[in-house]
Amino acid sequence: MDCRCRVRSRIFPVAVLLLLVLCEAKTRDEWVQSHRVIYQLLTDRFTLERGKEQDTCGSDKCEGGGYCGGTWTGLTEHLDYIKGMGFNAIWISPHVQNTKCGFHGFWPKNFDEVNDHFGTEADLHALIKRAHGLDLWIVMDTVLNHMSMEEPLENLWPFNDTIYYHKDCPMDYNDQYAVRNCWLMGLPDLDDDIPQVRKYLIDWAEYQVHKFGFDGYRMDAIAHMQPETLYELWERLSNTTLTIGETFMASAQSIASYQFNRLQQRQLMDGVTNYPLAIQLRLAFGEKKTLYGVQWMWEQLIKEVSDLSALALFIDSHDLQRFLNLQPDVTLFTNALTWILGADGIPIVYYGSEQAATFDIREPLWRKGYDQEAFHYKMIRRMLTHRKAGVFDGPQQERYVEDWLYIYSRNNTLVVTSNLGSGHGRQPFIPKENLPTAYTTGTILCNVLTDACDTMVQEGGLKIVIGEGKPLVLVMEGDFIPDSPANDIGWLPTTTGDYPALQKANADSAADLNKYCFEYADYLGNDVRGVTATSPDECQSECQHENMCEYFSFIFVPSLHRNCWLKNSKEGRVQMWGGESASISGPKTCPADSVVGVRASIEEREQSAERGYTAALRGQ
Repeated sequence: MDCRCRVRSRIFPVAVLLLLVLCEAKTRDEWVQSHRVIYQLLTDRFTLERGKEQDTCGSDKCEGGGYCGGTWTGLTEHLDYIKGMGFNAIWISPHVQNTKCGFHGFWPKNFDEVNDHFGTEADLHALIKRAHGLDLWIVMDTVLNHMSMEEPLENLWPFNDTIYYHKDCPMDYNDQYAVRNCWLMGLPDLDDDIPQVRKYLIDWAEYQVHKFGFDGYRMDAIAHMQPETLYELWERLSNTTLTIGETFMASAQSIASYQFNRLQQRQLMDGVTNYPLAIQLRLAFGEKKTLYGVQWMWEQLIKEVSDLSALALFIDSHDLQRFLNLQPDVTLFTNALTWILGADGIPIVYYGSEQAATFDIREPLWRKGYDQEAFHYKMIRRMLTHRKAGVFDGPQQERYVEDWLYIYSRNNTLVVTSNLGSGHGRQPFIPKENLPTAYTTGTILCNVLTDACDTMVQEGGLKIVIGEGKPLVLVMEGDFIPDSPANDIGWLPTTTGDYPALQKANADSAADLNKYCFEYADYLGNDVRGVTATSPDECQSECQHENMCEYFSFIFVPSLHRNCWLKNSKEGRVQMWGGESASISGPKTCPADSVVGVRASIEEREQSAERGYTAALRGQ
């Protein structure tokens, strides 16, 4: 128990504030030292309550789908799913009452009420209590910069008069005055230069943190607020709670100034969102641009940022198009995810990443499913098992960079990433002077991602085998934590059951391979809608009854709510993945001379010896 919590607020119930001395501090140091990794979700879009599985998206005719039905109780029921990946922190949506279409939480209406679409105060308390029992810390998200534009000001609370707001003016992101005083995207901008406004916001934030027992505090749009407000808020919370501010900026110098103001020599936030690095990682892995861009940005961050370990690392978020929408190559996504999960900072993984989701950034997860055998679900678990064991502690040191390759170390762990993509491999030789000093001739290294301990340091350095564009995370044998065989993630999906209605290709001839109508593949993205089907044949039939459908992908997971996805294109074709579960795809109508069965591509057949595709072809 830590009793360092400071009580300054006087506008909220005294009885509750007297309990603040009992709070447990979750400071910046405690977050970093306990190896916290955050799973970010949208409360409304993560999961439905058991017994109330009704998808209400679109019922209120709001842009973005409005409220879809996710609740705090539903999240409480599914905490084991998040814990099973190894996460030890969750970032939920802002919990205050929002206006009609504010399912995301960023259009506040009433600071005195919780969002009843998500549940009651008791439901939120129950969620946090259950999470703490699983050693899951909860991050409170807030927006103090503005109120909702959906209703007249007089309907908003407590700021129900124009005197509390800046006058509307054109936003110019190159003008500091406009950024801090004009209305962001038409949202009424609170004037936090007014003492009463600033005091209320800071008192309210502190009260909410301690009332519900939040462990972290994330603040939206901090670049649009006055630095004085940020400083006072950080000073109030820093002894009890980690603070992270959103800084949607592309330069290291810009985000650094919102963590620590060098001019005034004072802290504004413990950490900020590392958008500059996220942008470079998405360019390098998502668009296959040079990895020297990541090298340059990391150098800038080291130069400008006062505390790298408190920066929030991410690839996807609620404000960015999903990586796999932009780049359908799942292996490139795996490399990007591996980079942040081993790096210095506080990694944040956006919901759906563990299922290789390709849908809209704010789509309900129940439309994809909660497959705990999914490749990325288990890959994340392996990385976090080792991260929490300390193998990624210590300074992050760049070891070797080429246009297509980026290798860094954390102590004696080597993280190897590339943007070669699926189907491509190389075998770079890393000179001994570029390796950790503990790597001596004969040292055996184990790959966290495959459980294989088959890499040995040679006299002059290390030969790294990059097969199929896959990343490697190499640790010394003494640091390696094997995964149980039952949970082996492998590099190919597995499936259960057969497809009695389907014939299978004989892989002896190219002619035979080409005559089969269906294939083991997933056509990522380009969704028309998702439905439930019992077989690929039925899924194809659903496609034939949908005017906009041209192709389909059937995912063989019986428990999945929607396992048949109707597509208008197959541009996102990825062989053998299927959201990391067995997936069969095909056209709306099969050619007259084809067999309604499963085929493997010629490329798969030719690579079968190396990749084990013969074992993956069911029943063969």
